[in-house]
Amino acid sequence: MPILKGAKDSIRLKVTAVFEETADSRELKVPFHATYRSLKTSEARAVMESVQAGELGDEELMKRYLQGWDLTDEDNQLVPFSEQEVSEVMEIRPYRKALVDGFLQTILGKKAVLAKN
Repeated sequence: MPILKGAKDSIRLKVTAVFEETADSRELKVPFHATYRSLKTSEARAVMESVQAGELGDEELMKRYLQGWDLTDEDNQLVPFSEQEVSEVMEIRPYRKALVDGFLQTILGKKAVLAKN
């Protein structure tokens, strides 16, 4: 089947890591862009079934479907995108949540993800 107009191989989304506990009791929001592989409907359904069955965890999802980011460190330098960096970033809960929610948004849509949270 030819690529249909508007269809893309990847989806780039703005996601935000939210740190709730700061010294002055305010949220710190760190927006960045993440790029995910676009899934066909049948593949998205299978992924969601695997997630719901506990067969596919957050880190494995990111290893399979996250394709890149424009994440910066505290010195405003780009964090290289690699499997090792993905593993390290996934250890930081607000970044993990932002990346996973972004992926779910590519499958379910923004409104569904917001309702879930």
